[in-house]
Amino acid sequence: TARGDGHGATAHPVRLRLLVLVAFAASGYYVLKLGGPAVFFSSRQEISASVAESGVASGESNVGSAFLKGFGTVPALLALLFYTRRLVTSRRARRAPSTVLVWCGLAAVNLVVNNPVSNARYWFLTVLVSLLFTAFPRSAAMYRSVLALGVIGALVLFPYADRFRYDDEGYRPVQSSSVFEPLATKDYDQTVMFANTVTWVGTRGHTYGRQLAGSAFFFVPRAAWSGKPEDTGVRVGQWMGMNMTNLSAPLWTELWVDFGAVGLVGGLALTGYGAARTDRRYARAVSRDGPGPGSVLAIAAPLIAGYTFILLRGPLLQAAGKLAIAALCLALVTSFRSGRRPR
Repeated sequence: TARGDGHGATAHPVRLRLLVLVAFAASGYYVLKLGGPAVFFSSRQEISASVAESGVASGESNVGSAFLKGFGTVPALLALLFYTRRLVTSRRARRAPSTVLVWCGLAAVNLVVNNPVSNARYWFLTVLVSLLFTAFPRSAAMYRSVLALGVIGALVLFPYADRFRYDDEGYRPVQSSSVFEPLATKDYDQTVMFANTVTWVGTRGHTYGRQLAGSAFFFVPRAAWSGKPEDTGVRVGQWMGMNMTNLSAPLWTELWVDFGAVGLVGGLALTGYGAARTDRRYARAVSRDGPGPGSVLAIAAPLIAGYTFILLRGPLLQAAGKLAIAALCLALVTSFRSGRRPR
């Protein structure tokens, strides 16, 4: 029998192999550029120092380092997700030694470049969530477990999860007699930052798309765009006279800075609408009668779900790089087909 399945976005086999080659090449270059695999199991501070010594960043521009980190981590993750779905959904793939060997190689690469030691906590959450929902796409028990453990982890474990942010000299361990004490003392700044941003905008006015334009054109170096906007969190921190300006700028804060209350409501409404449509399409994509192992949406939706942690927290300028590289990689492998496919 056959059925009409409309238009479906699937991964072209040849392009997927090209993505695998890009992943191995880009991650290999990333590892070699920073001095070898050992650096990735030291600390995030050591990673930043190695990136600075590599010479990819120049002056005040971080475009070079963003591309190095982005291409060193994102293609490897996406390739692993595509091959994980193939192994989960296809018995033929599980019996093919070449597919299994490629998956093992990609898993080893991700263990180096995407491990929780050398990456930000939010990015590792993206890696973990996307991998779990790719491996168990239809498991209601997995969904409930991830949701429950995610809440518990965010409240109890997250304050301890920055153990590898600094080296031994810069690390300050959490001094606590109870695992719940950091919950009362940790700085959860999203609400405060929104209030500070509203006050900041009240003193200078809205930017009417300028901040979002800076995020959209993140790849333009400051040498070519002298007035390129800085992170919204940094701008607010500078206005407040703070020494540490690495502050969050939640999505609603970014919308308020540019477009005020109307933009805030409209932007979040569009975000919710897009999330609902994606959720429904994803449910069809992973159903038993839905698209096969090469479904792009079955990979993109879990990745977006994990990356939402970063997008909601902000600033968008920091989050735009990896998101754009992921979109580029997905566009590389995607082919559209229509007609009838054998069930």
